[in-house]
Amino acid sequence: MDTPELPPKRPRTFVLVGGTHSLADDAWWRPGSVFGRAVTSHGYTLVNQKRGFVWTTDLEGIWPWRRRRTWAVEGEHLYWYLRANTSWNELPSVIAHSHGLQVVAYASRFGQRWDLVISMASPIRDDMTPIYQSLR
Repeated sequence: MDTPELPPKRPRTFVLVGGTHSLADDAWWRPGSVFGRAVTSHGYTLVNQKRGFVWTTDLEGIWPWRRRRTWAVEGEHLYWYLRANTSWNELPSVIAHSHGLQVVAYASRFGQRWDLVISMASPIRDDMTPIYQSLR
């Protein structure tokens, strides 16, 4: 019996978005990290091989009276980071951890579109439902 041929791997460019308190020099989302190297070893590329996307990792959004301002600002920051580091017609993929997903959702609200969104251990919050709608 012949082994069926697998379809070719689709090229993807990933941006890695860390979660809460993930600013360490060896954080998983940094391009030179073990995780970043694993992504590229499988034939994928990272948006910026030298400098990953950095945000404050602030938990401000969990407090209702603060209205998620930090996540919104960081979402816009992610949008412009991608504009500066990808071609205008490129749809990057994203791997986000924890509250990094909130930042990704806000980037979508600013107009960012994705090829693929992978969320790792991200809290899905009822108060973010209108923002999550933009991820579709």
